[in-house]
Amino acid sequence: MRVIPSLALLAISSVTLFKLPAVADTYQILALANDDLVSEIYGIDDNKVVLEAPDGAIFCGPDSTGTCYLTFVNGIDVSNSAIPPILSPNMGGPMGPGCAPLPVDAVVSAYLCINGHEAYIGAFPAPPGQSRGPNGIFNGPDPVTNLVFGGIPFPNQQFLAENSFGDIVWDDTISENAFEAVDLTSHEAPEPGTILLVGTGLLATGSIRRRLFR
Repeated sequence: MRVIPSLALLAISSVTLFKLPAVADTYQILALANDDLVSEIYGIDDNKVVLEAPDGAIFCGPDSTGTCYLTFVNGIDVSNSAIPPILSPNMGGPMGPGCAPLPVDAVVSAYLCINGHEAYIGAFPAPPGQSRGPNGIFNGPDPVTNLVFGGIPFPNQQFLAENSFGDIVWDDTISENAFEAVDLTSHEAPEPGTILLVGTGLLATGSIRRRLFR
């Protein structure tokens, strides 16, 4: 008679583990730098962001020459070096599969899709009753629910990067800031491999309990 509770537990756990993601992700916005000398994004991986200061910047010391690379972890500048850091893997690459098509009336100047996560610099036509549409950083085709950060980012692929969690890095033309949007929803979600292992364990537990209480 104890088989039924085991199966009920398995069913509840399966629903909990395999629930659909939320409609809109939650982001933490981090300002990485506030200086027009930091003009380019070198890259991003799953642990850090690297910005690139041009020749003549003093971030690597008053006597430094050449490009300086600034490494940020959780929004904090942890190291500056004249040697380009190794990003493994460097997720600031071309778009990949698993993303929704962009609206035909959207004005998109830079677009990435990494591990199913979208990131693009865009502008939308004005909604009904408004004089202009939103522009900024988006993680999907909807101009309302997919708006990550409003503003006027640099309209160039060189100023946009993304990692496999959907964390987005970009430069803003007005504030002269480099920003990182940390996708809190993606970081909290269990990985598919973990879900598979837990699900397999639950199935095995249910099978053992059935054998014991026959």
